Amino acid sequence: SYNIQPNLELDSVAGNIKLKPYDQVFVRKNPTFELQQNVRLEGQIKYEGVYPRLNKYERLSSYISRAGGLKDNANLAGAILYRNKNIGIRDNPYGKSHATQYIKDSTGVIVDSVVFDPSEPVSIDMYKALKYKDSKYDLVLEAGDIIYVPEINPIVSVKGAVQSPIKIYFDKEHTNLGYYIDQAGGFGVRPWRKRIYVTYANGRSQRTKNFGFFHFYPKVEEGSIVIVPVKPEGKSFADFASQLAVTITPAIITFLLFKFLK
Repeated sequence: SYNIQPNLELDSVAGNIKLKPYDQVFVRKNPTFELQQNVRLEGQIKYEGVYPRLNKYERLSSYISRAGGLKDNANLAGAILYRNKNIGIRDNPYGKSHATQYIKDSTGVIVDSVVFDPSEPVSIDMYKALKYKDSKYDLVLEAGDIIYVPEINPIVSVKGAVQSPIKIYFDKEHTNLGYYIDQAGGFGVRPWRKRIYVTYANGRSQRTKNFGFFHFYPKVEEGSIVIVPVKPEGKSFADFASQLAVTITPAIITFLLFKFLK
């Protein structure tokens, strides 16, 4: 093997080599070379746009700081990460598909390499990521990631087995789920109360916790969606108790009459 100078000039030894027919020359890839890898910041960020990765361990809080921070109306609870679905999947050397698309300018220079699948968002906790830097909440971003911080959404939606599905403004004085169920006219036909859940602005959901006959409903926040599932058809405990009473009542009456007449 022979070395080539960074300016592509040959050294004295390689310069004296004369190629002959059927010789094969292999130029190997520099293992330390990488194309510029970018992360895109969008939404309620002071200076949104494309930011290059300074190193492969750069975290979310670093990008937000470089972008000037967040705007006043940013909804931290609704922040979402869009990640290329092929990141973290082992490549198939025999059927490798290049998911990353490089965007070039008119001169052919690569200016961007951001791709994402908006159907597969990743829920993040932006508030804790910025408060507890370098923690598990402060994620290391990959090439092609997109961080989207939405504007504060004051609307709460109530759907499912309620009298009248509704969208209503969030009231900071009322974070209990029952208040918003009441605003929707109360429960409808066959509500499955122990399965009620709330989906928050960042895509996370929290279910109802049950202890016996008691139901502890999740809190409601800005941009939440309250879902009241419909209870499937089938015999409930009340139906079973009613059927049991109808069955044993004649037997009890017969027993009492027989005992009285005797």
